[in-house]
Amino acid sequence: IDQGSQAECNETVAPIRPLKVLVVDDEPLARQVLAAILAADGHTVETESDPREALAKASHGTFDLVISDRAMPYLSGDRLARVLARLAPGLPVLILTGTPVEKLRHRASFTAGRPPHVLTKPLRRGELHHVLFELGFGLPP
Repeated sequence: IDQGSQAECNETVAPIRPLKVLVVDDEPLARQVLAAILAADGHTVETESDPREALAKASHGTFDLVISDRAMPYLSGDRLARVLARLAPGLPVLILTGTPVEKLRHRASFTAGRPPHVLTKPLRRGELHHVLFELGFGLPP
């Protein structure tokens, strides 16, 4: 995760309301860093290393957002998003990938009818903030 340039950090951005986020990544360091950044921004964060366990948590939990790595054993982030689209239709899923977005095939299939929310690694804090705002998590002016 890239904290961004000084200029990016000094940009005025609309505030985002505090969220309850489930972070899913089989890589411990990536999971911990993303969780720390989200927590520093005022969000409540739960983490899960196993996407199958994350599926159970997310489908029965009270999360505002799931952020998942794309390439994981047992259940890819793509598949996790598709299953959650059926089990928890209002729950947005943000996919993180090391593959450049323009090289991804079948992007429309990520979330079964909803536009995919895909960001590439290294994740920039400003890009994450922008997507959260696009998802409707901004505070009213």
